[in-house]
Amino acid sequence: MRCTVFLASIIMLTGCSKSALNRQDLRQAAIEIESIAQEAALFSEFVRDGHATNTFARTHPDYIQELSEDIAKTLSQSSAEGGLSQSQATLEMLTARLRERIAALPANNQDFSSLDDRRREFLKIAGEARHARDEL
Repeated sequence: MRCTVFLASIIMLTGCSKSALNRQDLRQAAIEIESIAQEAALFSEFVRDGHATNTFARTHPDYIQELSEDIAKTLSQSSAEGGLSQSQATLEMLTARLRERIAALPANNQDFSSLDDRRREFLKIAGEARHARDEL
């Protein structure tokens, strides 16, 4: 259910990409960035703790990356309404960092060396997205 609501909100944001992004659009993008970062942190923990199959460890980052690409596309296709351009830039930067960190996730569940660091990075991005949302 939660995933369905999340995907519906991404579709709504994507569908409205031609109009100027208002405060609510940016707030929703921040919520989605936070959610994806939290998902990536949970994924890192799940793999680190040995709960993931090789298939899941290999394919789930692609799914998370698709979600982050959708938000990046939404943010880049429209400009923000007056006075919100800095918030949009912050969210675009957070999305770029998120996508970069997701791309660096290990391709199998045998490489545990960086997962604690990755998890912390994802949690930091989530916290920054929450802060950006609260500032809107």
